[in-house]
Amino acid sequence: MGYPKEITETIVLCWGKGYTAQETVEYIQKIHKKSVSKKTVYRHRHSLTAQDIIEELMRQQLRDIALCQSPTAKMKYRDKLLDKLIPKAIEMKTEGTLNLDGLEGAVNKIIDFSRKEDAGDES
Repeated sequence: MGYPKEITETIVLCWGKGYTAQETVEYIQKIHKKSVSKKTVYRHRHSLTAQDIIEELMRQQLRDIALCQSPTAKMKYRDKLLDKLIPKAIEMKTEGTLNLDGLEGAVNKIIDFSRKEDAGDES
């Protein structure tokens, strides 16, 4: 089944904003009054066109952060970007648990190091 261009654009837009597949399905239902499945959302997200668009948006976002004059704003937007890129939870389909303390600790050390480096640049 083919979908109008607006549906594909909305799926990519929602993905860029960090929506889950379910949130995307609900948003499309609300805005476009069309029903799409999560499978459709995943298929569109993984198309080459969507990947190219997301890579370009990421490049632009990183450029904007780099060119920002305010160190406070730069850190705020970099932190927001990291929040979108780092998964909050990992669902396990098998028995057992996954310990993310090591990963979170490493990420926090990287963030702290970056902040110290940025603070040193202002001196």
